Amino acid sequence: MTSMRGIDAAFLAMERPDEPRHLGSLMIFEPSDLGPLDRDAVAAALEARLPTMRSARRVVVPSTSGLTRPSWRMVERVDLEVHLRSATLPADEDPRRALDELVARLHAEPLDRRRPLWQMHVIGGLPDDRVAVYAKVHMAAIDDETGVELMTALLDHDPGGRPTMEDVEILSDPANRLLDRMGPVSEQVRRGIGFPGRLIGRTARAVGEQLPGLGATATEVAHRWPGMEAFARLLPSGTGDDEHPTGRAPRLTFNEPIGPRRVYAMGTLPIEQLIAVRAAADVKTSPVSFHAVVLAACTGGLRRWLLARNELPTSPIVAVVPVLARGENDADAHVAGIMVALPTHLADPVKRLQATARNLENAKERYGEIPVSLAQDIAMFAPPAVAALANRLDDAMPHRQFISPTVNLGITNVPGPRRQVFLAGRPLRTSHPVLTVSDITPLHLGVQGGATDVGLGAVADGDAIDDLTELVDAFGLELSELAAAYETGGSASS
Repeated sequence: MTSMRGIDAAFLAMERPDEPRHLGSLMIFEPSDLGPLDRDAVAAALEARLPTMRSARRVVVPSTSGLTRPSWRMVERVDLEVHLRSATLPADEDPRRALDELVARLHAEPLDRRRPLWQMHVIGGLPDDRVAVYAKVHMAAIDDETGVELMTALLDHDPGGRPTMEDVEILSDPANRLLDRMGPVSEQVRRGIGFPGRLIGRTARAVGEQLPGLGATATEVAHRWPGMEAFARLLPSGTGDDEHPTGRAPRLTFNEPIGPRRVYAMGTLPIEQLIAVRAAADVKTSPVSFHAVVLAACTGGLRRWLLARNELPTSPIVAVVPVLARGENDADAHVAGIMVALPTHLADPVKRLQATARNLENAKERYGEIPVSLAQDIAMFAPPAVAALANRLDDAMPHRQFISPTVNLGITNVPGPRRQVFLAGRPLRTSHPVLTVSDITPLHLGVQGGATDVGLGAVADGDAIDDLTELVDAFGLELSELAAAYETGGSASS
């Protein structure tokens, strides 16, 4: 057995029935000369490549005492009858909506911890003999050491469908020795010895950096606290045209604790149009990044959607954008998030793009000043159950109900292939993220680049939001309006 990293143990400890901690991907494949993709072809590819995929052959071994982290045990054989399944969409239903609803149901189901933490579904019934593959992998099981994940190991650049990864001998699991089982304890003790000193130093630096912003924070609290309206009117508003000084967000109807149901919707944005808008912005206004253009399309789409729901706030909404942070060394890698204010309150699409680009850069600069290894220190030092409880304390505090949430939603940029790839010789058309939701982010938007399109995937708590199709479609409308505004050299209103 091998010990589990602190962050992976935390992902397991934080999981609950209404909040599974797995990530998914929905991929659409075109037919080839070999015919449409089917379960047999996917099974053959898995059989050939599973020996190279250590993360797909690991099973969780719980801690017997509860004071140490769980471990991983390697299995030599994976039962594909359990992990690889198939389905066909109803012929009498709209295929897009039927696929979205099926993915939402599958994504709401937790993975079985008695088996390797992944599952795939091959889904037929799409137009033009296209076939969808929905895959989900637990966040704790993603292999950061080798970079080989479930789907990246199956996709290749070979249109002939021939295996391109050589089989390797399955590594045998080390003996279950007492010293191996005590490894996590020793690691926690080692890090614990230096933890108080590191924490004191970081706290002193953090307080010094935060002192200039305490006045803005107090002003924002006064504006948001019920019953303090008269006092708040004597203070400056504390918000500019772009972002909140404190990073807090207006309360929206879906910013509530989540339930077990999920809704999902997929869509695409053409890369050529995104590049054209970026190039036009560089010439006519000010330079912006490709990511800023994508984020601006999401911002405008959210504005349209909130207007249709009669709940567009007069100030920006706030999104958390997850990033992979490195600590003192590679073993300290963990997922962190930067908070970005989305200027949904601005009616002009060009001004929204420019404000989005500024806010994104400001958020990156603020994040660069944060000691990124602090969260990993806590996850390593505290037992997983205690770390999970600590991460939930802020969500349970009364201020979340009476003032405002910290963020409104999550937006994640998922890396994707930049050239054509295949699964068993069938070309990948588009790939769409299927991400996690939580009490903090009950709506999560995913964007993933591809050869010709950016794939969109929106997932949300089904008890708070009925349907996401209109929201995903609004992203394309916003991108078209941005392109039109720059073509005419002027601005437009939405």
